[in-house]
Amino acid sequence: MTYFNSKQFSENWTNRAIFRVDRDARKEVFANLIPKDVTKVLEVGCNAGYNLISMYFNNNDYDLTGIDNLKYAIDESKKRWEKFIKFFVADARDIPFPDNSFDLVLTSGLLGWIKYNELSTVINELTRVSNRYVLAIDHAFVGDIKPFLEFELIVSYRGKPLYIVRKYDDYFPGCKVIKHIDRLPVEFSGIPMSAWLFEKI
Repeated sequence: MTYFNSKQFSENWTNRAIFRVDRDARKEVFANLIPKDVTKVLEVGCNAGYNLISMYFNNNDYDLTGIDNLKYAIDESKKRWEKFIKFFVADARDIPFPDNSFDLVLTSGLLGWIKYNELSTVINELTRVSNRYVLAIDHAFVGDIKPFLEFELIVSYRGKPLYIVRKYDDYFPGCKVIKHIDRLPVEFSGIPMSAWLFEKI
């Protein structure tokens, strides 16, 4: 087992998320990105649940659900937010909900961790369980390298591939981009992030 697939990494990653969240910044981003007709939301790869609780404090009429394949993250989410949000351990490659179950399906910081040969499976699952919108937030291109790349950049950590930065405009078949933010406020995550709001067509 590699460190990135280990229990230690999952706990460190979840605890890192808990302590670097600016809830006000997230509330503002989601208020600007989420369409007014959305009531039922699923986050895939919800980690400690901070995106969903930020949405709840924007609009407590949202019906919110989060899934993550890290049991530790789901346990921590339930400790904090189970009164407001439903949480389940589940895999993005096989989302355990029927077609068209949610108005909006969100993923934030997940897609860059998905291997290229599994990416279409995950994207198909995101779009399958959405009845209208998919919101993809992921690592942004940084600095002068952006103009020289058409599709993706592998980011390394201590000399090893860590996650992949991609332009997702054309990755979601059967969807159109209706809103794109090239760079979210750094307070959203502490690292450069971009957002794409897709609508199924």
